[in-house]
Amino acid sequence: GELYDRGGVLLATNTVEYEIGMSPALIYDREGTAQTLARITGKPYEDLLADINSQLPYILIQRPAPAAMGQALLAEELDGVVIAPIMRRYYPHASLAAHALGFVSYEGIGYYGVEGYYDTLLAGKVEVSDQSRIPFDFRDDSPPDRGSTLYLTLDSEVQYLVEASLAQAIADTGSQGGSILVMKPRTGEIIALASAPTYDPN
Repeated sequence: GELYDRGGVLLATNTVEYEIGMSPALIYDREGTAQTLARITGKPYEDLLADINSQLPYILIQRPAPAAMGQALLAEELDGVVIAPIMRRYYPHASLAAHALGFVSYEGIGYYGVEGYYDTLLAGKVEVSDQSRIPFDFRDDSPPDRGSTLYLTLDSEVQYLVEASLAQAIADTGSQGGSILVMKPRTGEIIALASAPTYDPN
């Protein structure tokens, strides 16, 4: 699922990256495959050719790889080259509200903040279905569970101002870190939550 602030600004979503690897024993055009991999991945041709000529059953080339790279390799349909999609969490505003949001690991598990607390709601379910070859066979066309979408009480504009103010205060005082909480006292709604040092959950 996706995370939005109170005004509908996207704070976290899912994107696709790829794991690129190869099984050398299944590669027949070794030089041509090495040339194509070098052109698309930017890795040295000689290193790739040496990997292709090795006796290892599987060699990881790159993980994660950008979507454009994975899709370009998929279009080449190279024998023995494996391009597997990886779902990855993406935070379009980088470190903004990082401590409040938390993060998601490459294994798809949420840690800390909203991501950790609501992990089971946000994660959805992975479904694998078999394609039937029987005409008129019953098929479950129900949409997959993509996880819940959550709207937070955070205001991204206030959050940005609070983080900038905190960074300035730390610089002015020479402090090691600090925190600022902006809350509506009557409702308990958290409008902004900033802590430093911070991190980029991407």
